[in-house]
Amino acid sequence: MTEKEAIMGGAPFSAGMKAGNTIYVSGQVPIEDGKTPVDVGEQTRICLDKIKGILEKGNAKLTDIVKITVFLTDIADFGVFNEAYKKYFINHGIETNFPARAAMAISALVKPEWKVEIDCFAII
Repeated sequence: MTEKEAIMGGAPFSAGMKAGNTIYVSGQVPIEDGKTPVDVGEQTRICLDKIKGILEKGNAKLTDIVKITVFLTDIADFGVFNEAYKKYFINHGIETNFPARAAMAISALVKPEWKVEIDCFAII
């Protein structure tokens, strides 16, 4: 990859950008096979799977993530989200030294069925 290169595209933004040794991943939403599950835990898994795939295209891995931002449309979903998030990282070999994280409730995402959106950046 060049010093600054889009990892994936298709929309008027890049799913990820690599600049030097840093990868910036755009907010990932819970669409899988054209569908969005109702469960926020499953939505969390889908977002994290997408992040993992984008990082891998930039020759990075989950352990390279240093900061994650989470957007929830209902803060009451935080407990379910947090359990799914923790389980995801543990299932991928990260049991300590989780990335720094911010989580916040927002009024809405682009599609009403989306309950969570996650972005991050990683240093490789």
